[in-house]
Amino acid sequence: MAKNDNELAIIRVAQEGNEAAWGELVKRYSGLIWSATSKYSFSYDEREDIAQEVFLRLVKNIKDYDPDKSRFSTFVVIITKHVCIDRLRKIIRNPEVLSPDEEEKTDIVDTRHKDPIDSIFEHELIDLLNKIIDKKLKAEQRLLIKLFYFEGCSYSRISSIMNRNEHWVKNTIDRTRKYLRKELQKLKNIEKY
Repeated sequence: MAKNDNELAIIRVAQEGNEAAWGELVKRYSGLIWSATSKYSFSYDEREDIAQEVFLRLVKNIKDYDPDKSRFSTFVVIITKHVCIDRLRKIIRNPEVLSPDEEEKTDIVDTRHKDPIDSIFEHELIDLLNKIIDKKLKAEQRLLIKLFYFEGCSYSRISSIMNRNEHWVKNTIDRTRKYLRKELQKLKNIEKY
């Protein structure tokens, strides 16, 4: 399923560790990797880092490539997607990874004086919201919501992480919040019956 016999020969030689073949693959697939990262809204520098990581993973995994199962371009795009998702997970877990100089201050809510019943309902609501976020939102929306609500990042911080303007961040968070509210209401109505 590779494009042609010449490309398949280059891939096979690269699988054996030939540096010239690797150079040819880098030349041929850099543009594909670059365009595959664009839909994840990373900055230019992050996309360069991701491209390097993709090629490192290709070196590690090229022996697993089977031309009878898929095109090499598909193999490259799948690895690129996995690297991008891993990068998004790192950002969600630790947004400071991207710019350690910038410190975000978040307010900590004091829960010591809450009624235990209220806490149970809050946990159930949070669980429902997490299910909706994970199943119904696109990756970009999930990242926005998690950065804003769960990590306490400001619009400007999210703007710099996602390489988008603050107006877009604010509007997208507002639209996503309305969507989440509707989805949560649907679930509440289903649970009544």
